[in-house]
Amino acid sequence: MVSLGPPDLEMKIAILRAKCQVKGINLDDQLIDYIAETCNGGARELEGVLISILPLARFSQDKISIEAVRAHIEAGGVKSSQNPTPQKIIQAVCSYFRMKPEDLTSPSRKSSLVLPRQILMYLMRKELDLPLEQIGQFIGGRDHSTVIYGIEKIEKEISQNQIRRDDLFRIKSFINN
Repeated sequence: MVSLGPPDLEMKIAILRAKCQVKGINLDDQLIDYIAETCNGGARELEGVLISILPLARFSQDKISIEAVRAHIEAGGVKSSQNPTPQKIIQAVCSYFRMKPEDLTSPSRKSSLVLPRQILMYLMRKELDLPLEQIGQFIGGRDHSTVIYGIEKIEKEISQNQIRRDDLFRIKSFINN
């Protein structure tokens, strides 16, 4: 059996070192450790952070300071001090799935709307800790049992599917930006 969970710290460090070697960057171990500790997500997200600091590394002839990396990462949305709101979460899900907020709240049961709605339910519960009934009201007056089912379905998918975990990470980055 192979674990498909998110990489642990050691794996993140190994991924970053391999990506640095491929891209011809020589980063200090302290910087690699910092990036691995700060970045949530998998290899794609790590590479995204690495690519975003690439100009800093090239500009400073690979002698980049941890303070510069920290400022760059925090300014780039990897960390955010803003608290999410239901409206931000709805807008983030709509942006990611390229749909209108009315689509998520409509009574339609089209299969193209099911996943975005379930992700919206999951994020509202996990990010805001809203009561099930309130989440149901945001999503067109749905019953709390529908909300429970949607949340459990997404929890199961993210435990088994790296693509779904990446989707959630990207949607969370929309929320924080």
